[in-house]
Amino acid sequence: MIGRRLFLGSLGLMGLGAVGYGGSLAACTARGTDTAMLRPLLVALGSMQAPERIGDAWLRQEKLPEIAKALTAEPDLMRAVLIPDDAKRQVALADVIRAEFARGDIVVADRWVVSRTEARLAAVWLMA
Repeated sequence: MIGRRLFLGSLGLMGLGAVGYGGSLAACTARGTDTAMLRPLLVALGSMQAPERIGDAWLRQEKLPEIAKALTAEPDLMRAVLIPDDAKRQVALADVIRAEFARGDIVVADRWVVSRTEARLAAVWLMA
């Protein structure tokens, strides 16, 4: 009996955790400008030249709420947010960026050719 109660109680706690996480995701994407959950992704900019110029140029093309919504809609990026190790997260993000270059999903921001994700992350970095 205690084993069953413990099991059901733990399921209830996991359910509450999932609801809380989903609610926070919904709240962040609904407001659109809350970029705190995207901060772990900024490790991708570690070697980027002139992220402030790229971010500024991209913010003239796409507004921050749309940028946050687009970034949170990418499953690979949201999986990368959950990686606790910065080095492993950076590798996962580099894979996303390489894939964007491979399929031609690139943009020009202040004369820099970068992936769309890099431009969006630079804008988030500028506003963080």
